[in-house]
Amino acid sequence: MAMNQQNVESIFTTVTRESAAKIHAKAMARSSGISGFGQRLYASFFKRFLDVVLSAFGLVVLSPLLAVIALLIRIRLGSPVVFRQVRSGRKDASGEERLFTLYKFRSMTNERDSNGRLLPDNQRLPSFGTTLRRTSLDELPELWNIL
Repeated sequence: MAMNQQNVESIFTTVTRESAAKIHAKAMARSSGISGFGQRLYASFFKRFLDVVLSAFGLVVLSPLLAVIALLIRIRLGSPVVFRQVRSGRKDASGEERLFTLYKFRSMTNERDSNGRLLPDNQRLPSFGTTLRRTSLDELPELWNIL
């Protein structure tokens, strides 16, 4: 697989988010006075529970906004509305990397040149897609990734 700027940014973002989550969990455990077994319990159960509850709540509260954005994408960019990509995630207990599917709102067109190859990213990113990215609204479907 050829590495381009988007792949590098994607890998960097994934690594950064995972690192930030680990640092946050450790900091929360330390600041609350939890250590040893309590820290492992927090990291393995309570954090996941809280992530799922907050993600589900966010999806319910934001569902009207998600519907409007999806409709606008369908009208302006066509279908599919949601961009999906399989990525490698954390390693499981056996040491195997777990795969997960990343969901984001689509922000680029599928325009191709005369040879059928996709045009460069800067030519396929309309102003509407730029706005979605600048406001991070294209990231809202990632709440599904948490569930």
